[in-house]
Amino acid sequence: MRRRGRRGTQYGPSVKAAAVYGCGAQFLPFARVSRLLGNLCGARVSTGFVHAVVTEATRRLGRFTSHLAALLHLEKVLHVDATSTRLDGGFK
Repeated sequence: MRRRGRRGTQYGPSVKAAAVYGCGAQFLPFARVSRLLGNLCGARVSTGFVHAVVTEATRRLGRFTSHLAALLHLEKVLHVDATSTRLDGGFK
């Protein structure tokens, strides 16, 4: 939802979260996320808005990301996926 203020339209946390998700989880460029938000949500945002929101999320998650990386380096396994493995001619 958007609210009108003295500085123009302000978007709430859902639009901001969608912008971060589009760039961070789906690896979409800023311009594509901007168009997507306009097409799907009616939120006509600029690429600058998307960049600013992603930058703010990155700043706010910085300490958490650093802490998580330090914890992961203590683990014996750093990557696991659901891909089947062939072993002795069969899947395991």
